[in-house]
Amino acid sequence: MQSIKKRNIAIVAIVITLAVIVIATAVVFASGQEKDSPHGCVLSTYKNSVALYVDGELKEVYSEIILDTLPPQDIKQLEYGIAFDTVEEAQRAIEDYDG
Repeated sequence: MQSIKKRNIAIVAIVITLAVIVIATAVVFASGQEKDSPHGCVLSTYKNSVALYVDGELKEVYSEIILDTLPPQDIKQLEYGIAFDTVEEAQRAIEDYDG
């Protein structure tokens, strides 16, 4: 009876450890947003505004666009980062947020 209890505790400890590893991996993966990407053009967030990142560097902040005024789905996309092939495409897309 004692060994069954120890075995069950060991199994629970292993399951919890694996769950923590999976969660930690997911958090690390999710935090690697597109704006941190070393290549490309990405529209993303900067403080409470929208910003353009080129090759991972902040190039321009559109401070006239306030995140709090955008629809929640747009905010979520910008928090993740929206990738573009060229700076021109990203700048045209910013007009959708600027009105």
